[in-house]
Amino acid sequence: INMATNTALIGQGDGTTLFLQSGSYSGNMAMISAINVTDVEISNLRMNGNDVGASVGFGMGIQFRNVSSSTVSYVHAYDQVDTAIFLEQGSNGNRIVGNTAIDSFKPIYLSDNADYNIVTGNYMSEGGNAGMNIESSSSYNIITNNIINLNEGYGVRFQFGTNVENIISDNVITNNGGSG
Repeated sequence: INMATNTALIGQGDGTTLFLQSGSYSGNMAMISAINVTDVEISNLRMNGNDVGASVGFGMGIQFRNVSSSTVSYVHAYDQVDTAIFLEQGSNGNRIVGNTAIDSFKPIYLSDNADYNIVTGNYMSEGGNAGMNIESSSSYNIITNNIINLNEGYGVRFQFGTNVENIISDNVITNNGGSG
């Protein structure tokens, strides 16, 4: 699904499930993608990435690339080959609120100058990497009131580049393979 500027994809909660058919991963792909747009809303649905048997590719649940003033809320994204919710390449001023991101290599990931985003009230668990990844000069983000547990790597991981003035507060970060 490709999102356009000023569009919304709003489900009915658990009754709205996007399911990726077995064997349909081909290289880099996202179940829902927004590229070079603004004012997108994705809310109130489940996304099953069906990563069983997938060994290649960069499969994502939701991908924002150069997206601003947009929201992902109350989405239950699971079994993604790589990333459940991915903000990259200048995705600024977005809200990631109240989501469940589990059993994906990277539950929530900010990369390549993803700045001024708010990540709050999410549950990030059972990731093969860190629960929350912040890298490649992603700065001025607020990461608060999340539960980050049972990930194989760190709870929150900063890497690559200069990540400055990110606020990490009031999160519950427990039982991860790495520290913090």
